[in-house]
Parts: sequence; structure tokens; C-alpha cells
Amino acid sequence: MKPNLPGSPKQLAQIWNKLIQPPPGSRELYRSRLLAVLLLSLLLTFTLYLVLSAVVVAREGGIPFTGDGLFEVMIPVLLLVIYGFNRQGHYRVAAYSLLLLVVVGIFFMGLPFTSHDDLAMLDYLVIPMLLSLTLFPPRTGSRITIGIVGLLLLVIGLNPDVDLYYFSMQPGLLIVILALLLLLIRKFVEDVLKDRLAKITANEDRLRQSEHMYRQLVDMSPIPTIIHAGDQIDFINTAGLELLGAQDPQQVLGKPSLDFVHPGCRERTRENLEWALKQQAAYRNTEQKLVRLDGTEFEVEAAGIFLVYNGQPALLIAFRNITPLKQQAAIEHNQRLIAEALQETAAALSSTLDLDEVLKRILEQVTRIVPHDGAAITLIQSGVAYEVRGSGRRLAEASEQIPLHLIADIPHLHQMYTTRRAVIIADVMTASEHPQLPHWARAHMGAPICIDQEVVGFICLDSQQPNAFQPDQADQMEAFANQASLAIQNALLYETVRRYKEGLEARVAEHSAELFHTKERVETILNSTSDAVVLLDVDGSIEQINPAFTNLFGYSLPEVQAKSLAQLFVPEEVKTFRHLFDERAAGGPPARWELQARHQNGTPLTVDTVFAAVASPHSTTRMVVCSLRDVTERKRTEQELRKALEKERELSELKTRFTTMVSHEFRTPLAMILSSSDLLKYYEAKLTPERKQEHLTTIQTSVKQLAGMLDDTLL
Repeated sequence: MKPNLPGSPKQLAQIWNKLIQPPPGSRELYRSRLLAVLLLSLLLTFTLYLVLSAVVVAREGGIPFTGDGLFEVMIPVLLLVIYGFNRQGHYRVAAYSLLLLVVVGIFFMGLPFTSHDDLAMLDYLVIPMLLSLTLFPPRTGSRITIGIVGLLLLVIGLNPDVDLYYFSMQPGLLIVILALLLLLIRKFVEDVLKDRLAKITANEDRLRQSEHMYRQLVDMSPIPTIIHAGDQIDFINTAGLELLGAQDPQQVLGKPSLDFVHPGCRERTRENLEWALKQQAAYRNTEQKLVRLDGTEFEVEAAGIFLVYNGQPALLIAFRNITPLKQQAAIEHNQRLIAEALQETAAALSSTLDLDEVLKRILEQVTRIVPHDGAAITLIQSGVAYEVRGSGRRLAEASEQIPLHLIADIPHLHQMYTTRRAVIIADVMTASEHPQLPHWARAHMGAPICIDQEVVGFICLDSQQPNAFQPDQADQMEAFANQASLAIQNALLYETVRRYKEGLEARVAEHSAELFHTKERVETILNSTSDAVVLLDVDGSIEQINPAFTNLFGYSLPEVQAKSLAQLFVPEEVKTFRHLFDERAAGGPPARWELQARHQNGTPLTVDTVFAAVASPHSTTRMVVCSLRDVTERKRTEQELRKALEKERELSELKTRFTTMVSHEFRTPLAMILSSSDLLKYYEAKLTPERKQEHLTTIQTSVKQLAGMLDDTLL
């Protein structure tokens, strides 16, 4: 491994404080850094010396290169080579080379040792001793020191002209004393370093325990979390395994993180990950689509922070599965669209009383609610169902002939007729009883049209794709069929009245007796219908009512005849009633409105009111026929449904706020733990014991707080 050494003298000041204390668990790296500082200092010194020497020689006009000068030039070159060895991580080669260079240089400067002054140069052998005791372990440094002293004695013993007494008292004794002192100092420094290393080891053990507790906390967290390092997943907690559909961490660990990202999101996700790792910044909160091991796709929100994991840059990323939220939003959006479609359908159907037009608009509006390939409306008469209108692929079939079916012979029609509920045939090919459907239809859905709890027809949809219809769509079709039933009933009633009017005008001259019979028939229809029908005079007074009116409001004809119908409505609705009546009396088209009325006993009623103009025999102003249906129970049911939906929305918002609050509350103690552990990791030597204890107490308190919050959350 290449040591982290200074690349230029400018970095010396920045790393000096780190060099005076050994980094934990790396004595050789410490000595390598110290050797680098020594080599750079020597290089700087000799370079400055050479520059000054060159200036002096240039001034005095001396010879620029001599033997000594060449030797002095070679020293920086050799030092630079030794620094290169150390820079490449060959610390021992560099250290022995420097020691050999110093020893050879000292002996070279004193050769030949013919005088005491020459031997005095050997005093500088203290320098290599000091270097050996500094750059090597005590045992190696002691051996090198003994070897240097032995070499010194050998040189002295081989020189007969040396005064042994003088030498032993002058340089030799000094060298021995200094060597002993250096060994004692080295022993003291090693003891101090051992004590410091023991403390560092204890701190590392505590940090490892804290890391283990943190890993357990993250692993037990309900928030899916991974560590992305080196383009792969290096850690995943239990919630993350559940999110990705894995049973064993080995199914996920070591695999590229992008393997679990949907192909459509991989490029953007790769860019975000690379940017966060390069900038050492937080991973931006993004929405993306992931893929489980079984191929299931789901959407998440992802956010993370930068950290160093196992010695390499990494990202701690937390996920939140937002698929249920998206689905809930889609359901709410769909329900809103359905409500709008039903409202628009009611308005569209109420704008006409022509039966053909009503049936046409019903098929147009049903397309907005449920997609299909063909649709048809079937009405029932005397136990026989006949198609009266078609659309899509059923339009051509309905135009060629009018299919007739006995309800008892068609299983799905008979089921709707008896249960008054919608029916879905998911796949015609696998149905237990083969239905009589077009040859191209693979899926079918039908909803009954009920008037006064009696099935009068069906709305049938067909699709070329199997499983095209879902149960919730069946509920929507039932609601739509209920809306359409009133329009069909009014259209049928209006059609009857219209046909009666046309027939009466054609035969008025010849069949006056038949006119009375027809009138009786119309009255019978009005009297037998479940809707209250009122004939209003030109001034809004009641001319005629049917029995359903008495059942609805409790008034008999003598009690209300010649009185204004407005008296039956609450004061707030009188103005609306007058406006609707006046427009119809002036010849306006039929209109439909929900008004608030009161029963004779004071009970409030919500009535669905349809106004239509009829000719008055007394003047050019038209009379108005008013059809009223009690929808109080339906409105109450709608209000209860709205309250239930609002309650569900409040529960969803409460869950979202709760999740956000828990996430925020967990981040605060985690930040305190990280801050205190960083201070202990990087500034432990500078902190007083009291400050260390404060940080440890902070970590313990935060861990307890996290454990308490986790217990509360799980509870």
C-alpha cells in the first residue's frame, strides 16, 4: 500500500502535528512519514548549501566543479532517490539507504584517520545512531548502534598511530554515553507509545461496540436502508431485504445497486450516485422505481448521506415505499373522475327526455367510466330481453337485427335479474356456463337497470381482452346504472306522454271517445308510477296529483289543489323553484334539480325534481308537469360515504405525519452520536478526560434515547 507522504515541502506544516504522534495501529507509516520529513529537510538544506556555494565560487572566480563539489552534488541526488523509494512504500530500503549514506559520508570526511582531528570527525557517528533509534524499532536500533560502535573500534584498532587513551576519553566515551542515553530515551518513548496505543486500542474497542450497536439499530430499523459502495450493495438491513423481496442478505450483498433499479430510471440514478460520491454530498431526495427479485416493480423515495465505509467512500441510503400512497392517490383521482362523470351524466341525461337520445348519451358516458370494445343497452318486456341500442363493435350487430333473448335462458342475465347486482365474466373461454355473447368477446360485465326495485333492463359491456373488468368497475357501473334508471324512467314516461299527444292530435277529430280512454290510460300510468307527479297551472298552483304524491308528502288533492307547490319546499328553495318553473312555463326545455322539501308532519325531504312544460288549454302560456322522487336516503348514504372517505384521508395524513416525525426524531440523536464519535476519533489526544467522558455520556444518552424511541415506535 502506498503511504500517504507529503508531495511537496508546502505540505510539511499541515502534517507536522500528525507526525509528532503515531497514528493508531500504524507505526511503520509513522516512521515512513518521519523519514519523509527528514529527507525533505536534508534536501532543502543541501540545495540551499549548493546554491550559496555556487554564488561564492562565482564571485571568487574559483573552479565551479571539484571532487568535493561533485560529492556534495551527489548527496542531494542520493537523498532524492532515497525519498523516491520511501514514496513508493519501500520504507525499510529507504531507511537503511539513508543510514548507510550518513555512515559512509562521516567515514569519508575523516579519511585517512592520521590525526586526532581526523578521528574527531567520528563524533558525528552519533547522528546515524540517533537515526537508527528513531527510524527503527528499539531492538533493530540497538543492533545498528552496537554495529556502528564496533566499526568505530575496528577503525581505531587498525590504526597504530592513534592514542587509544585519548580517543577513548574523547570521541569514544562520548559516543558510548550518548548511545546509552539514546537507548534509555528510546525505552521511555516506547513505554509512552505502548501506553498511548493501549488507550487508543481501548477507544477503538469502544468505537467498535458503538458501531455494533449502531449496526444493530440500523438493522432493526423499520426504514429500508442500504450502504452503496463501489457501485454495489455492501450492507442492507432487514427492512431493506423485505423491500427487495429477499430472504437472505447473500441474495443482495455484493450485487450492483443498479440491478434493482428499473431500466427506465437507471441512467438518472447512476448520475445521482456518482455525483454524491464525487462531491461527498448528501444523496438527493428522489423518486425512482425499483424491481424486486421476483420482478415486481414498485416506486420509492430515496435519500442518503455520504460516509466512509470499510475505508472507501460510500452512501447510506434510506428508502420509503410510496407505491401505496401512489395507489391511494390514483384511487382518489379515479373516484373524483367517476363522481364528475356521474354528475355530468346526470346533467346530460336530464337535458332530454327523448328515449333514443337518452340511450345514446348513456352509452357515450359509460365509455368515460369503464373502457370497453362494445356496449349495448337491453330492455326487458314480458320476460324477454331485447337490445335497443349499441356502441362500438356491438353497434353494427344491433343495427343488423334486434337480438331477442329469454332471460331464463341466459345465465348472466338471469343472475342480474334475480340479484339486482352487477356480474363480471372474467374469461368467456373458462366460464362454467357458456354465455351467449359476440364471437369476439373474451370478457363481459353487465349491470341491471332498476326502477322501483324492478329490473327493467341491463347495461352490458364486452372486451376482446380477458380479465378486462375489475370488481371496483362493477360498483361504478351499478352507480351509473342507478343514475341512468331515472333518466330512462322519465324518458319512458315522456315517450308515453309524447306518443299519446301525437296520437291524440292525429285522431282528435274522429276518435273523441278514444281520447277519454287514452287520458284514463295516462292517468293510470301516472297513478301507478312510484314518482310523485304534479300538474301545475300557469301560476304554479297545483292542478292534479297522483297517489305517489300523497305517499311522498302526506297531502291529499283537496288539501293542496289550487295552492302553490312552492309551499311544500323550504324557504331557501322557493326562489330556485320559481326560477325553474318560470323557465318551463315560458317554453324552456325540461330541467332536473334536487330541492329540499318538507312532509306534512315536518320531516325534511330531499327530492329529485324534473320540470317539463305541457300545453295549457286556457292560454298560450304552458302548464308544467313536475316529477318528484324521494332521494333522502341516497343523499344520506352519499354523505356517509364522503365522511368515511374524509376519515380515511385524515388517517393517511396522520400516518404520513407520524412517519415524518419519527424520521426527524431519529436523525437528531444519530447526528449527536456521529459528532461525538468523530471528535473522539480524530481529536482524542487533544481532549481532556472530562471532555472525553462528556462525549461518551452523550453517545450513551443518545443511544438510550434511540432505543426508547424505537420501543415506543414498535409499541
